Parts: sequence; structure tokens; C-alpha cells
Amino acid sequence: MKEIEEQIRDRLFEENSNIFERKVRRVVRETGGISNETKAYILLSIQDELEGRNEWGELP
Repeated sequence: MKEIEEQIRDRLFEENSNIFERKVRRVVRETGGISNETKAYILLSIQDELEGRNEWGELP
């Protein structure tokens, strides 16, 4: 049973990663009019949110 749960969790993680990658690529592609620094800030903000970091980039 644990093996099946792990397979499901791995598959969901893989699918979510693929969705996230597509969204990040779309953000980068659609923000051609902003600076690279702003793009980096947006992507780092998304990463912080996904990792559960606070507004100062610290883990709780």
C-alpha cells in the first residue's frame, strides 16, 4: 500500500512540476517589456511562496 501511495505522490509531484514549469516559462515569455531584474524578483517571489518563506525570505 505504501508503495502505491509513493507512486501516486511521485506522479502528482511530477505533474505539478510540469505545470509550474509551463507557468514560469509563460511568465518569462509574456514579460518581455520588463527588466531582467524584475523578472528575477517575480520568479524568486514565486519560489519563496512555494517553499513557505515569509516576506524576508526566511523559513518559519
